[in-house]
Amino acid sequence: SNGYYYNIVEGNLIYTHPNTSSYGEGLYINTASTDTTEVRGNIFKGTGDYHIKVYDFAYIHHNVFELESGNNAAIYLYGSDAKADIINNTFIGIDDASSIEAIYIYSTVNTDFVDIVNNIFYNLHKIIDNDSSDDFNLSFNDFYDISGELIEGTSPDGLGDYAFENQNGTPIDLYSNISQDPLFVDVLNGDYQLQEGSLCINAGDPDILDEYGNPSDIGALP
Repeated sequence: SNGYYYNIVEGNLIYTHPNTSSYGEGLYINTASTDTTEVRGNIFKGTGDYHIKVYDFAYIHHNVFELESGNNAAIYLYGSDAKADIINNTFIGIDDASSIEAIYIYSTVNTDFVDIVNNIFYNLHKIIDNDSSDDFNLSFNDFYDISGELIEGTSPDGLGDYAFENQNGTPIDLYSNISQDPLFVDVLNGDYQLQEGSLCINAGDPDILDEYGNPSDIGALP
């Protein structure tokens, strides 16, 4: 292995306990700096502080994060070695969204190594709390029913100014983010698949193709 390990966390239902001091986060990624941890196809629930705390490189994709009162954030990027590709996830606020955010970026994180692409952010207070001094790649996402500012802290210029259109005729900002109802099949019962006619379909990063060779959808589930 030459000191390099590729770890996979897949297909789990992970509950975050509210007593974080005793039980920790739902998933805690603290590996060698040369390792990669891929987190895919999981469902995260519960009322603990953070669903995932990341100290090293994590590739987080096609997961569903339910957020509710008691959560600080779904994903916490912490420390100078924290790097993350956060791609094609669905972040859902399932109760009072007055204080809930999806991602917290600590001040020492090098955001040159943070990519947040093709995600749905739904019924939240804000998307990201960015305590670092730099912005990051935040593109081809859907921000819907966000009660506060999109980002607290350093933010890409022009974020959330939907002055352009994508190939589907949907208003987008400079980074191809949209703000449209994703049309989940049954949000009240936890079915976050996209209905036919959702403007998230084929609205993702064109460099990321689906299994049929079409432009990717936004969100964790087709």
